[in-house]
Amino acid sequence: MQKVIFSFLLLFMSFVAFSQIKEAEKLHSEGVKLFNKTDYTNAFKTFTKEISIRKKENDPKNESLASIYAASSLQKQNKHSKAIKYLTSSLEIGIKLNNYNIIGTCYGMLSESYAASGNDLKAQEYYTNYKNFESHVENKELKSTLEQTKEAKITLEQELVKTTDSLQKTEENLAVTKAIAETRKMKLSITEKQKEIQKIELDKQKLTIKQSQLEIQNQRIIRNFIIIVLIFLLVLLGLMIYSYRQKKKDNRIIHAQKERIQESINYALKIQKAMLPKEEYIAESLSNFFILYQPVSVVSGDFYFYLKDEHENTAYLAAVDCTGHGVPGAMMSMIAYNSLSEIIHNGETEVHEILNKLHFKIIKALNQQSTSNRDGVDIALCKLFYNESKIEYSGARNPLVYIQNNKLTIVKANRRPVGGIYKKELESFTKETVLITESTQFYIFSDGYSDQFDEKGTNKISSKRMYDYFNEIHTLSFNEQKEILHQKYTAWKGNYEQIDDVCIIGFKMG
Repeated sequence: MQKVIFSFLLLFMSFVAFSQIKEAEKLHSEGVKLFNKTDYTNAFKTFTKEISIRKKENDPKNESLASIYAASSLQKQNKHSKAIKYLTSSLEIGIKLNNYNIIGTCYGMLSESYAASGNDLKAQEYYTNYKNFESHVENKELKSTLEQTKEAKITLEQELVKTTDSLQKTEENLAVTKAIAETRKMKLSITEKQKEIQKIELDKQKLTIKQSQLEIQNQRIIRNFIIIVLIFLLVLLGLMIYSYRQKKKDNRIIHAQKERIQESINYALKIQKAMLPKEEYIAESLSNFFILYQPVSVVSGDFYFYLKDEHENTAYLAAVDCTGHGVPGAMMSMIAYNSLSEIIHNGETEVHEILNKLHFKIIKALNQQSTSNRDGVDIALCKLFYNESKIEYSGARNPLVYIQNNKLTIVKANRRPVGGIYKKELESFTKETVLITESTQFYIFSDGYSDQFDEKGTNKISSKRMYDYFNEIHTLSFNEQKEILHQKYTAWKGNYEQIDDVCIIGFKMG
């Protein structure tokens, strides 16, 4: 009877575990759907719930796979440092399980995250490991499934051996009972012996019937248990095969989408590079200058602008910061660059009027009069007069800094953006003139450099610290200035991710 109860308890525990597995599978499927819809934030939350269930159920393999999906969701949000933690955890599980599929996948994704984080050495190391493990994934998964089936078979055979032992003990007990009855029969009278014999025979018949019933009942229990276990294993195997195939299908879709997106971004980069003025073109009339240009993504929302007016022997130079970065910022930069070029080519020569007209062009281009779009542009625009030794400046949020006679001066910008705010009563942009009586160093920039956090994520470089850098380096060559600014930025940032595009232009006149 205890064995029967144990069997039913085992069956009940199997169904409870099965319901937990179903819940985990449901979360997995929901997470994949959210991922495919590019809702990476909620996809990550869903996969972390699945990870929690997998840990409770002591299911390291599926815990590892859920961690891989969670890491992929973080990669899509450019949170590569956090993704590396999940991938490292998954890799440790894959190594313990000797699962080449998990190990290979983790190596590939770790290579991608380290590359995005700027750690080329680690990226190359994990990429090499990924290529070595790639060919073993499918064979390892199949072997794992066969081993599980063999373990279930061994368990069933052990249960059958235990049942056989129970039947043998029952037969031994019957033999003992019969011997006791024979001993008592000899001590009784003939009549009593006859009655006792009849009683023993009757008891023997009852025991035989009970034994037969017990055998039939045990056989039925064993048969039903085997059927249930086989059904459970078949369902589990079917779910695993379906999940595996679905995963491969999803991975192919994700890979194809990623390739298409990457191709589009690379093409956008070609367009943006073609749009930006060549430094050789700038050097034809402005020999002493540098441009520190470092996008946070492949394409940038920051750009630099240079246009020379051959008739007046003047040139327009600007550092421009559009709303956003990456692909959205790059699209905004195309609008701003083309609008700025068009205004100047149409004959506008006053820097503040150029910004006024650029403001309304962006509002019109983005239909901001009737939509909720509030994207805009921060800009520092300079007009260089090569014959008159002066420059004219007008700015939206981005100031002009110059150092003359070892004194640093900040020319403040108007505290309003270009575009983004549609109010006819807005004040016009203002114009400032700087006379160049001796050799003067000028700096215009976006806010990406000064807003960068340190490795702990607590302090920014800040505008004041950046101005101190200008003071320290302004007597050096422009190549040295650019290199020092880049080194200081990299040292300050450490392993912390770059948060915005960087654009700094330094030049000398006089």
